[in-house]
Amino acid sequence: MNKVIRTALTARSNNSDNPNKNICAYEVAKVFGCENHTRYLHTADDLLRAVRKWFKVRQCNTALKVKPGKTTKWELRDHLKANVNEEHMAYIVKVKGHVFALCNNGKGLVDTDFIASLNRPIEKVWAVYLP
Repeated sequence: MNKVIRTALTARSNNSDNPNKNICAYEVAKVFGCENHTRYLHTADDLLRAVRKWFKVRQCNTALKVKPGKTTKWELRDHLKANVNEEHMAYIVKVKGHVFALCNNGKGLVDTDFIASLNRPIEKVWAVYLP
């Protein structure tokens, strides 16, 4: 990522203590114990880079029958409750402007903006595995 974009992301950061790390990505990284493995946590790619230091991470939209832009958080949670996959430790879910984590059974691990994430359609889902 070029310096101009990174500077803009830092300027718009919602974390006054450390503007290099947005709160939602930081809290998700904290759940996986990898919040200090990268300098920046602004984008989903930054978060995935940090989580991949300790875990395997794979996109799983197709396997979970997630239709980007159409599937809601509640539909995904219901699907996960009905189809628990023991291989997956958790899921990282991206909605527009936000990221949160769910357990493999659909329960929430961390969501810093619970109300806003309810109304936003899911863009991508990544499964987190033990190495």
